Amino acid sequence: MDTSRCALHRPPSGARLLGITVAILTTLAGCAKELPPTPYVANPDPKEPYNVTLTLLNAPDDLKLSSAYAQYRIENTGCMAPIKNFAGIRREPVTHDLDIPLRRVDANTYVGTYFHDGMLEKDYYGRGPCRWALALVGASMNTERTKSFTYFPIGTTPARGRTAYFAEKNIRRVRDDGEKYPAVGVSEIQFALKIPEAKRSDYFFYSLAIETKRTDK
Repeated sequence: MDTSRCALHRPPSGARLLGITVAILTTLAGCAKELPPTPYVANPDPKEPYNVTLTLLNAPDDLKLSSAYAQYRIENTGCMAPIKNFAGIRREPVTHDLDIPLRRVDANTYVGTYFHDGMLEKDYYGRGPCRWALALVGASMNTERTKSFTYFPIGTTPARGRTAYFAEKNIRRVRDDGEKYPAVGVSEIQFALKIPEAKRSDYFFYSLAIETKRTDK
């Protein structure tokens, strides 16, 4: 989930606001095709493995994991190419994702491994080695019947360690406009405070937990 954007150029002087807006949108729409592949490389010999666990309770039978990933961020952005466009927007992405293979170990649990040192520290831009830090670990789930209109994302950070939500088992569209949206989860605190006990069986639980300290030493 890279955060980079294309360079925007100054519109002609005297252009009306509408014209400026159209110019910017046109540039953004077309520039994605112009971006070169990122030069970033996964560490071929990572040595800092940590566990990740995705837990589902009382979930719909057809709710399945669709993806899981670790996202890394460049800490020392001075290693990157300098920003030269008028809008001050960095063209190169400062984050990079690596897939995490998760395996289902029982009806309620997926497990896998991510690496804190998953990205290779390397001189990618001729300005010195880029240092990486793990930003977050995320996962997404959906069902066959809802693939076209909703999905269930969840993510956690090394500082947090665990994130959990409740969601209604009767999965409904967030908006009926033909677009796909993330489902809206309810935090554990809000679930306890706002959902009547008689209604709680109508919800399912999902959580993502990661190790934040090494246990193999």
